[in-house]
Amino acid sequence: MAFSTDDGMSVALANADGTLQTPVPVTFPVAVGCTPVNYGTVGDVNHDGFADVITGYAKNPNCGGSSDTPSGFFVFLGDGTGHFRGTFYPLGLEDYFVKLADFNNDGKLDVAISDLGDGTGPYNFYTVPGNGDGTLNTAAAEVAVDDQLVSGIVPGDYNGDGKQD
Repeated sequence: MAFSTDDGMSVALANADGTLQTPVPVTFPVAVGCTPVNYGTVGDVNHDGFADVITGYAKNPNCGGSSDTPSGFFVFLGDGTGHFRGTFYPLGLEDYFVKLADFNNDGKLDVAISDLGDGTGPYNFYTVPGNGDGTLNTAAAEVAVDDQLVSGIVPGDYNGDGKQD
């Protein structure tokens, strides 16, 4: 189980009896401050068979340590032992909700992320193509929904065409 803490994120692995082990902190690749991660999702973005964690990050200049890190999202690649290697991708102004799905039908997981902007709009909803190796192509990020406050993301094939909507 991965969860946000006051100063980062930790992972608690499950024991055979269903109880959780002592949480282990995850090392962040950039400086972050109070409540550094927002909503997250899990998937295998590098096709190694291990769970990877993707979380949104909204810059908060009022938190110590976060003033130099812009808003964006983290990709934490898991190694199957409960340890993760993180990469930070700057994007938008205040990233919160993230989900994984293959939006462009290339067999690789892509990231969908909502950007709450500065609180007054415009609000954006991005799709960021995955490269299949654990990296993402933020240069190809597309604004999928412009000026709509997205407060949750539920990908699915809503029209039966075999593609993620």
